[in-house]
Amino acid sequence: MKFDKTYARTMRIDLLLEESKRKPASLPHSSGPVIRRQAANPEGTDFDILLQSIYDAVLLTRYDGVIKNANDRALHYFGRPVAEILGQHISEFVPGVDADILGTIVSNVQSSRYTLLQAYCIRQDGSLFPTEISATCLDRASSHDLCFFLRDISLRRQVEEQLRITHNAVQNAASAIAITTDDGAIIYTNPAIPLLWQMGGPDAPLPFPRIQDYFHAPAAIEAAMEAAMINRTWNGELEAHREAMSDPFYVHTAISSCVDENNTITHLVFSFIDTTKRRLDEEALRQYRDHLEELIAERTANLETTNNELKNEIADRLRAEKELHEAISKLREHDVAKSLFVSNVSHELRTPLTTLIHAAESLLRGVAGPIPPAVASYLSMMLEDGWRLERTVCDILDLSRIEAGKLDLNTQRIPFVPLVMDAVEALRQEVEGAGLSLHIDGPQGYGFVECDAPKIERVVINILNNATKFTAAGGSITIRIRRMTQDGVEGIGCRITDTGIGIPEQYLSRVTERFFRVGEQVGGTGLGLAITKEIVDRHHGILAISSPPPDAPQGTAVLVWLPTVTPPEILIACGNADICSSLSAPLAERGYLLTCNPSGNMALQQLRDGHHQLAIINGPLPDIDAIEMVMHLKADSQLRHLPVLFLAESPPSPNETSILSGFSVPVFMRKANPDAIFDAIDRAFLPPRSRHQHAQVYDERETL
Repeated sequence: MKFDKTYARTMRIDLLLEESKRKPASLPHSSGPVIRRQAANPEGTDFDILLQSIYDAVLLTRYDGVIKNANDRALHYFGRPVAEILGQHISEFVPGVDADILGTIVSNVQSSRYTLLQAYCIRQDGSLFPTEISATCLDRASSHDLCFFLRDISLRRQVEEQLRITHNAVQNAASAIAITTDDGAIIYTNPAIPLLWQMGGPDAPLPFPRIQDYFHAPAAIEAAMEAAMINRTWNGELEAHREAMSDPFYVHTAISSCVDENNTITHLVFSFIDTTKRRLDEEALRQYRDHLEELIAERTANLETTNNELKNEIADRLRAEKELHEAISKLREHDVAKSLFVSNVSHELRTPLTTLIHAAESLLRGVAGPIPPAVASYLSMMLEDGWRLERTVCDILDLSRIEAGKLDLNTQRIPFVPLVMDAVEALRQEVEGAGLSLHIDGPQGYGFVECDAPKIERVVINILNNATKFTAAGGSITIRIRRMTQDGVEGIGCRITDTGIGIPEQYLSRVTERFFRVGEQVGGTGLGLAITKEIVDRHHGILAISSPPPDAPQGTAVLVWLPTVTPPEILIACGNADICSSLSAPLAERGYLLTCNPSGNMALQQLRDGHHQLAIINGPLPDIDAIEMVMHLKADSQLRHLPVLFLAESPPSPNETSILSGFSVPVFMRKANPDAIFDAIDRAFLPPRSRHQHAQVYDERETL
């Protein structure tokens, strides 16, 4: 016989066989009698009454397993009425009872042996429950049938599992556990008991039969047991002894009473934990504590003396700290007053100073008529000193803004090379007037930076002013612009190198401090480089100073590096594809992103998307007049501030010129001077030129 142990819904089934000579064939269930009835009508009323009176679920089957009858208990077990059970095969309710199992059962019962099976049965909802099944033979006049008695053992399984868990927990517990009768006779000990009393291994036999014999004072354990029987529990420390040792040891003892259903105490449960080491540790701790108290008393006297001295010292320091805080407070008040005074004075100076500079410039331009050369010389000196004083006032005002945290940046995307070149050209006359040569190492590639253009222009001018001031006549200043990477970030840098006196090495780290000046130079406030560094730092850039420069015997090199950003995008509205192509390559070389659109209306829609920073219009357009497109741009509140350039194939009419001039839209003849167009594109992203620069007239740029 074989049984499929991997059957998905059936547990292992054990056949328990016993010969009838050794044990009468009977059911292991007290309520499940063996039915051996020979009657003319076994399915009659008496039989049904007998079938229903049996406590277990009863299934009556043929030898082939087909169910012929069942009691109502089967309905309780399987969730089906008897009518649905009849005619089914028993394997529908007891999976795994196949033909081999039935054959074995029939063979056993026919030889007057009984069969006991443990299996999982299945309910109508598909859930399983464990059962114990006994099978016997029902002999009748007309046939021989099998009778199965089924009992649900779910609760018994749970109890057995709980008992197994509890037994394992007690057996493996670290605490020594013993169970006795109410008079102390030992009936159980776990393996920790022999180990605690040092009887040998965990399976060593007990030397004494009563629990009292294991304690140094039997009266004490007797009293503890009596208290546990009265109060149900007792906890305390007792003195125990071992058979082979005269010295006692101590155990923390917990005693619990066990009662039966009549609340009568039947057993006592003891739990022991060795506390000898703890008591020794406590005694050592007590001795140490006593010794420590003596030390503390001795040192307390010394500490009191020291404490009094410290109190006096603290009092002195608190007085000094109070005086220091008062001094700091006064200094802060003075500093605020100083900053306010400097700011007010600077503002008061700026207005008349601007008036004086404007007057000197106007006189030099001849607004009051011709002036003698001597007067012009004095006016030039006055103008130079006025500009120098104005720069000093600006430095002081910027310092006040920096200290107040109000140095705001108005940033936009700027082409770096033209910005630097404008600043250089603004000071060219001053540099060359000091007897210095100014060299520009041709910029290699364009780069765009997000910056406040006037402040970066001022950074370059400050550095050039320093280079001019500290370089003797006959020297030179070189400006070099290169794309470079700093700490993995793409950027562009301007390095200004002079051949002047340089900066001593010990001062290099301090030249960007406020009011710090090197040597005995009397000019300047010592604020230029400090403000320069503050501006560069606010732009997330780098200001690096080296003196002397690499590969040079003397002089100073100052590097200003700024991170680059995505170039601005230009839109060209032009109906001629060749014109777009001719402009695309030069603008791409300068780094600009370019979009061409042959439709004026579509170009307007693209501009409204806000992705372009400059518009170039070249007429004629196929769908809209070029002048009309300009008017649409300037009438749109969203686009009216967008820079616009107008490329003309022929000179505009006077009326068109008037319209374009009214909107401040510069006009360029496309074929006259292309460089002027590209210069105007750069100029559209730069701030207005400073007073040091003289704008070229449109005639010189071939513009209208």
